[in-house]
Amino acid sequence: MSGCESQSTSATRSTSEAAAGHAPLTVSCPAISQNSECPREFTSTGAGSSPEIHWSGAPPETKSFAISLWRRYDDPSADAAWTSSYWLIYNIPADITSLPKDVQDIGVEGYNDSGKKGYYSLRSKKVGVGQYHLTVYALSDELAFSSDMQTRRDFLNAAKGMILAEGTLDFHYDNSKAKLTQK
Repeated sequence: MSGCESQSTSATRSTSEAAAGHAPLTVSCPAISQNSECPREFTSTGAGSSPEIHWSGAPPETKSFAISLWRRYDDPSADAAWTSSYWLIYNIPADITSLPKDVQDIGVEGYNDSGKKGYYSLRSKKVGVGQYHLTVYALSDELAFSSDMQTRRDFLNAAKGMILAEGTLDFHYDNSKAKLTQK
C-alpha cells in the first residue's frame, strides 16, 4: 500500500442530475482526494489498476448501484464537446458500498470507449492536465438490457427515472509529467 492509499477523502459534487432533485451520495477513494492528481498506478503509464472506491448515503429504497468513470472534452475550436467513458459497472448489489482495487466479478461491466469491458486506465492524446469524474449512482432497480454491449450512453439512457442519488469524485491527471518520466 502506498502512502497516499492510507488517506481517505470524501467528496460530493452536485451534478446536473443531482441538482434536478437526486439526493447526494458521498464518494471516496483512499488513493485519490477531491480535486487532486490521480496517482500514476491508475493510469496507462503506471499499473493501469482500477482504484478502490467507497460510497455512502444511499436511500433505503436503493436496489442497485452503478459506477462511471468519465471525462468531458471541450473543444472551443470545433465549437463542440464530447464525453469519453473509461469505466462502467452497473447492477452492483445494493448491499455493497465499496469496490476493492482491481475489482473483479462484482456487478456487470459495460463497455468503455476502447470498445472493451473493464477499466480503461487514464490516458490522454493531448499533453496536459485532464479533468476526470468518478460518479456513483444509487438506482431504484437493476437494469436489464437486450444485449450485453452496453456503453455509458446506453446506461444513462436506461437509468433515466431510476437515479435516486449520485455523487462524484473529481480529480485530474497530468500526462505531461508521465511523458517526461517515459523519456
